[in-house]
Amino acid sequence: MKKKNDFLLSMIEEAHDITPPELNEELKSYPITVIPAEIRPVRKKHTRAISTLMCAFIVMLGLGVFYSIISKEETVVTIDINPSLEFTLNCYDRVIGVKAYNDQGEEFAKDLNVTYCTLDEAIEKTLILAHAYGYLSDDKTHSVLFSVKSLKTGKASEFEDKISLTFEQEYENISVTYSHPDADDERFAKTRRISPAKIALIRYLYEKKHGKALPCTNIPKEMLDSSITDLMQNYSA
Repeated sequence: MKKKNDFLLSMIEEAHDITPPELNEELKSYPITVIPAEIRPVRKKHTRAISTLMCAFIVMLGLGVFYSIISKEETVVTIDINPSLEFTLNCYDRVIGVKAYNDQGEEFAKDLNVTYCTLDEAIEKTLILAHAYGYLSDDKTHSVLFSVKSLKTGKASEFEDKISLTFEQEYENISVTYSHPDADDERFAKTRRISPAKIALIRYLYEKKHGKALPCTNIPKEMLDSSITDLMQNYSA
């Protein structure tokens, strides 16, 4: 500490030597105070560590909020060909989950990577893979069933319109139909590894053809086992 003060005083004396006398006299009138190091404000080492931790906390908090937003389910889209799949979408309309309803769907989903894809991209990849698996072919007209549910008002209708337009423009040999499952369809579907959308379609087709309602528990096995294409061709009125 003494060495530092001596150094400062020597610097001041040197300044006096090279400045004009009249200025030196004026400078002498100003008091010079040397503050001892032990009473000077010192930035403690742990302050930097605290700042680093605070920055890290803010970043982690921001990432947590962002992740909670992108992982929140907003829309559910079911697609039935013969494999039955359910795509869960977030508020940005990106796929964040895929669920298979039947055995074909489970095998199919293993080769289907659509995480964070848009719905259009997910449908395109699904149809390409369906061709590869032999569920769809270019020399035959096929039917694909969709069901859309969303927490956001109007989103389901918006998606249905968008899906219909996409198929009209890009898939000439594939027709699209929609179903809107009710609570009974959803409860029964859970016990049979069949999508609620397919149950709702079967009941609709049966009632339209026979003029009477069909309880879920009375659905014929051959209808449950049929593909969407076969159902639309064999049971449409």
